[in-house]
Amino acid sequence: MEKFRVNVILVWLLAVYTCCAFGTAPLRLLQKQYPSPSLVQGILQIYHDGQWGTICDDNWDMTDTNIACKQLGYGSAVNYKHLGEGPDPIWLDGVNCNGGESSLDQCQHEGWGKHDCSHSEDVGIVCKYTTPPLRLLGKLSTPSVVQGILQIYFKHQWGTICDDYWDMTNTNITCKQLGYERAVRFMHLGRGSDPIWLDEVQCNGNESTLDKCPHKALGVHNCDHSEDVGIVCYTGPPVKVRLIGDVPNAGRVQLLYKGVWKNLCQGYWSSNPAKVICRMAGYPDGYAVRMHQYKGSNDVWLSSYSCNGFEPYIELCLDLIWGKATCSDNNLAGVVCKSGSPNVSYRLIGSVPHAGRLEMRYYGSWMPVYSQNGLGLNDAHVICRMMGYNQAIIAFINIQERRSSYEVDMSCRGFENTTEQCGNSVSTSNNQRRETTWIVCKPHTESRFAVRFMDGMSLNEGRVEIGSSGVWGSLNERYRHRRRFRRWGLTAANIVCHSI
Repeated sequence: MEKFRVNVILVWLLAVYTCCAFGTAPLRLLQKQYPSPSLVQGILQIYHDGQWGTICDDNWDMTDTNIACKQLGYGSAVNYKHLGEGPDPIWLDGVNCNGGESSLDQCQHEGWGKHDCSHSEDVGIVCKYTTPPLRLLGKLSTPSVVQGILQIYFKHQWGTICDDYWDMTNTNITCKQLGYERAVRFMHLGRGSDPIWLDEVQCNGNESTLDKCPHKALGVHNCDHSEDVGIVCYTGPPVKVRLIGDVPNAGRVQLLYKGVWKNLCQGYWSSNPAKVICRMAGYPDGYAVRMHQYKGSNDVWLSSYSCNGFEPYIELCLDLIWGKATCSDNNLAGVVCKSGSPNVSYRLIGSVPHAGRLEMRYYGSWMPVYSQNGLGLNDAHVICRMMGYNQAIIAFINIQERRSSYEVDMSCRGFENTTEQCGNSVSTSNNQRRETTWIVCKPHTESRFAVRFMDGMSLNEGRVEIGSSGVWGSLNERYRHRRRFRRWGLTAANIVCHSI
């Protein structure tokens, strides 16, 4: 009896030793593959009696697969299927888990080595694991954008992504996964290092992470690092713009950065950065102006920048130098943004109302007019009529006066109502000061009324308009004369012709 008790105790101690020494029967995946950065698959094997063996798929289901995936350290089960034949032995058959087990060997089964299967029934499983992280190699940041070579982490190693089929949908998914607001663009930003993990990525836009997009198998590609994907992401709008001037769409440019408004230096100022500033201010287009009243020696935010004119934000321009700086020439950047109609009008700056330096208002901003070949008399006729005079006497270039000007090119025939009907073009001559244009219009007579012709084919014909105190109106063909209504006729026409 005593000998029996000793034997029982020895068996119990051996069982405890075996449990504590060896613990749960380990699992592994034979012929492991990674169909995507978040999936892993292979033939399932279990270790028993010093040997790895396979498991038969009789009664195998997703509950069993989930237990196996979790035991292997993966997040959850995706699928089970036949993935090939493993070597002998076949250790388990008829596995039936209830879902509460912490390891596969705790599930019910036929017993170790008991089965009626062949290796054509070996279980293969597909497990999902945590989304592989992304990063930007060689990352560069500005106040509202970040860029770099895109890399993905897998199998304890960072690798690049090939740009085959890469587009803005992929870039947007990637930027959002990295925690940024949205994509700006994708471009080659340099060469990364081996390996190249992904190729032919094709997202549809609904994916939450890049690894969920269709692509070639992990590590399968036909690329080299000259095709590594680089991306630019928008991080938010910390930089804002405002225009300080007499009208909402024009004035001195100021930028809000780090909570402080500062000016923009005109040292690198041109129409390209002006277009960018106007878009930031909510206007479709614009042009640079350099006006002498925009002066200041205070700090500015940007002392260097290079834009191509198509950037949606000033932060996307190249060669940006942010921080404390001053303008070397003491001049600050000004802009005129296009808002609605150009609303072109003219005025003469001189000692008499009908003669002087010609200035044009274009999108709310007044500047002198420069014409490389000089305005023709027909051009001047149209301009004078727009100012309320009937015609021009002379137009000439004042070579002794130079100013920042609108550079105007027009070719009027003389009978147009406005210069916009002449097919004129307007640009700015901010980079250098130009000679100004002077015009002398035919002054009004001493009569209380002025007469002009409109919509005619020449200067001496057209619809008759009468002006008084700056207000112009057409004549009715029936007019009142000495208490009687009369029809328009040759007598009245002679009077009008003699008056002009």
